[in-house]
Amino acid sequence: MKNIETELLRTLLVLLRERSVSKAAVRLQLSQPAVSQALGKLRVFFNDPLLVRAKGGMVPTERALQVGKELSSVLDRLDSLSAASALFEPTSSTRTFSLTTSAYAELVLGPTLAGVVSAAAPNVQVEFRRPDPNRANDLLERGELDFRIAWVRGNTSPSSMRSKALFEDRFVCIARVGHPTIQGSITVQQFLAAPQVCTRLQEGITLARVVDEAIRRLPAELPTGVQVQNYLTLPFFVANSDFVVMAPLRVASAFQSSLGLQILESPLRLPRIRYAVYWHERSQRDAGHRWMRQRIAEAVDILETRKVLSRSPE
Repeated sequence: MKNIETELLRTLLVLLRERSVSKAAVRLQLSQPAVSQALGKLRVFFNDPLLVRAKGGMVPTERALQVGKELSSVLDRLDSLSAASALFEPTSSTRTFSLTTSAYAELVLGPTLAGVVSAAAPNVQVEFRRPDPNRANDLLERGELDFRIAWVRGNTSPSSMRSKALFEDRFVCIARVGHPTIQGSITVQQFLAAPQVCTRLQEGITLARVVDEAIRRLPAELPTGVQVQNYLTLPFFVANSDFVVMAPLRVASAFQSSLGLQILESPLRLPRIRYAVYWHERSQRDAGHRWMRQRIAEAVDILETRKVLSRSPE
C-alpha cells in the first residue's frame, strides 16, 4: 500500500467539511496554494477527483464521501494512540515493568522498589527475572525487557544503551559467632585454612565470579566444604558450620542478627561492587518508562536514607 502523510488526511477532512479550498485554507491557517497542492496529492493517492466544482462551490465525489465516513474515526483512533504513548497515569495504569536482577539486587532493592511502585500505582506490576547477560541487550532493544539492574564490569554496553549508577557495596568475610579459630578478624592464612562455601559458577553472577577469580589467584588451593547453587543461602551454611565465605556487606548485614554471624574485613583485595540500571534508547522518551526510572531512583534514595546502601559517586 502507498504511504500518505497524516496531515494530508486531516486536510481532506477539512476540505470535505468546508467544500471550499479557500475556506479550508482559513480553517487550517494555510495559504490557498498550499491547500490546493495538498488536494492534488490526495487526488493522486486516491485516484479520484474527490472534490469537483459545482454551482455554489465544490461537491464531494462518491469516493470522497466513502473515505470521509471512515477517515474521521481512523484519525481519532490515531490521536488516541498517540496520546496514550505520550501520557502515563500511574493510578489507573495496569502496565507491567520487567527487570532482570541478580538475587542479591532483588534482596537489597526489590522490596523497597515494589513498595514504592505499589504506593503510587496499585495496579502496576513489577516482574523480576533472572539475569541473562548474553541476551540482555537484545531483549532491551526488542522491548521484551524494560530494565537490567546489574554490576557490569568494563565498558561493554553499546552506544544505544542508557544507564544510571544506583549504589555501591563491598565484600566482607562472614563466619559464625563462636567459630573455634576466627574471632573478630581473619587473616589470609586463616582464610586459606578454613573450609569454604562456594557457589557453582553461574554465567552472569558477577558477585560469585569476582570472588572465584580472586580465590583462583591465591597461592594455595582452598578446601571446599560445600558448593551451593543459590547465592543467598551462603549465610545459612556459614551459620551452621565452621565454613567461611566472602559476601556483600548488605547480604551479611541482613542475616547477621538472625543467624549469629561475624562480619569481618575481607582478607582479599576485591573490587567495589557497583550496581547500575540499564535501558535502551528506544524507551528513553516513553512516559511510563520515565516514571519507572524515577521510582527506581526513589527506592535507592529511601535505602540511602536508611543507611542500607552507600550511594555511588556521580
